[in-house]
Amino acid sequence: MDDDSGVGCEIDRGGPARLHERPACAGSLQPGLMECLQRLDEPGIAVVEHMIVREDADVDRSSGKASDVCGMHPVIDALGPALVAASHAGLEVHDARVGRDLVQPQPIAGAKRFYDGTYDPDGYWHSMYYLTTALIYNTNSIKAEQAPKSYDELLSPAWKGKMLFDPEAGFILAAMEESWGREKAVAYLTKLAKQDLSYRRGGTLTTQVVTSGEYPVGIAINGETSAAIREKGAPLGFKVLAPTIVKPEGLFLAKNAPHPHAALLFVEWVLSDEAQSFLATSLGKGSAMKGVRSKFKDFQVKPDFVVSPKLGANLQNYIQDFRKIMGAP
Repeated sequence: MDDDSGVGCEIDRGGPARLHERPACAGSLQPGLMECLQRLDEPGIAVVEHMIVREDADVDRSSGKASDVCGMHPVIDALGPALVAASHAGLEVHDARVGRDLVQPQPIAGAKRFYDGTYDPDGYWHSMYYLTTALIYNTNSIKAEQAPKSYDELLSPAWKGKMLFDPEAGFILAAMEESWGREKAVAYLTKLAKQDLSYRRGGTLTTQVVTSGEYPVGIAINGETSAAIREKGAPLGFKVLAPTIVKPEGLFLAKNAPHPHAALLFVEWVLSDEAQSFLATSLGKGSAMKGVRSKFKDFQVKPDFVVSPKLGANLQNYIQDFRKIMGAP
C-alpha cells in the first residue's frame, strides 16, 4: 500500500484539536476515517478546501487559505480535496466546484445502490450523506395525529398565524415545480402566503422557536439536524411532506490532489456499506444508499427531489421568485 494511504486521524480531547500521524494499514485506515468523519460534526471546526481550520481563524474563504490552521496534516491534504462538503445553502458555489476543470470524475461500482439523483452518473459528484426536509411541530401543543401530513393541510384555517417559514426556501418552489408543474406550484404558494406566516432565516432558529412554543409549526427544516435536538429532550415531532426533498452534502474528487490514492480510498470507503451505515446510525445522517437503516425513522423515505448541483445555476432565481410569491421580507 502506498505511504499516502497510511494516515490516520486522532483527537486530543484534553486540549486544542490536533491531528497526529500514526502508522496505518488497510485494517486501521477505516477506523481513522471514522474519527475524521466524527470531527466534521465538532463545534468550531469547518472544512475549507483542503484543510481543517478553526472557525475563528483568519480564513480567506475564496482561496481556502488560513492563517491559523488547526492541525495542518497530510490526512487533510489527502482527504480534503476529496471532501468538498459544499453547503446546501450555497449551491451556486457547489455548482461551480463541479466544473470539469476542477474535479476528477470517479464513477463507482454499484452506483445503482444509491437513489437516482443523489450522484452524478459520470462520477463528478457523490452524496456523502443528506439531510431530509421536514415539517417540525411542538408536541406539547400538537398531537402527532393532529399534525399536518401534507402541504394542502397547511392551508387549513387552524394553522393560520401559527407557522414559520424560511424566506429563502427557493428549493421548495423548485421541488414543487418539478413534481406539480410551475402553475400549480405558484398557485399553491400564493394560497400559503395568505396564512399569516412568520419568517425566520435558518433551521436552527426555527427549531428553537418551535421548541419554545412561540410558533408550534415550522414548515421546512433539516430533519436529521433537529431530531438530534429532540434526543436531548426538546418537545419536537416531524412530518415529511410530499414531494420529499433531500439536500446532499457533496463529495468530490479534486484533480491534482496531492495524495490521490488516499483521496480515492476515502471516496470509495465513504460510499461503502460500512461507512454509509456508520453515518446513518451513529451520526444520524440521511443516507442516499438504498436500504440503509436510519437512526431517525421519521426520515426513512425515498427522495422525490434532490437539491443537487444542477439547481445551483438557478437557485438565486428560485429564491427571488419564492420571496416574491410569498411576500417574504
